Amino acid sequence: MQNCCSSECDRTSCCLARSLVLTVFAAVLQPHGRDEHLITPKMWKHIIIQGLYQMFWLFFFMYGFPVLFDRYHITDHCTYVTSGPDEASPNPVYCADSLQSGMGLDQARASFYCGAMSGCGFAAGCSSAGRQSADCPFTGRMPAGQQVPGDAAAAFAAAFPNNNCPGFSSCPNVNEFNSAVTYMDKAYTHESEVDWEKADSLLFNSF
Repeated sequence: MQNCCSSECDRTSCCLARSLVLTVFAAVLQPHGRDEHLITPKMWKHIIIQGLYQMFWLFFFMYGFPVLFDRYHITDHCTYVTSGPDEASPNPVYCADSLQSGMGLDQARASFYCGAMSGCGFAAGCSSAGRQSADCPFTGRMPAGQQVPGDAAAAFAAAFPNNNCPGFSSCPNVNEFNSAVTYMDKAYTHESEVDWEKADSLLFNSF
């Protein structure tokens, strides 16, 4: 590349222009002393305002959009187990179908485990308020006068004493129930990650 201040160029005008630029920069950008702050109060003000601005939009996209817009709605854990991932078209047998296909359970045990999760509140973040109601499958199998215990293992022991389980080809048990809970937890985690990706994508494209 040809040097502007070489003999081939107009040396006088080029060098004067360069000197003028350097002089202006030297006048505007005074060097900082050793004892001066690297970040000035004005810079701190801009940093804080920009941070608050970005945090507002971050929380709005991550938590406001799922509430305000159905497209970005995040299905909660209990609803996922009770009626499936699509709240617009609830499927009350979604959980049982998932356990049958994923764990090889028969329909009776799969339905019982799903009812214990959602109706009894033993898992899936569901409320225990309906534990003594007909929504909990243990209520019809408890000994006379006994309420459904607050612990799943105790509930299974009281409802199926000595492996007495009429209506089942194989008795439901707490170990298999815990495996079913783990299976649905993993399925919900995967589904929630897919739901969150929609809001994450919108947030990424906005910044």
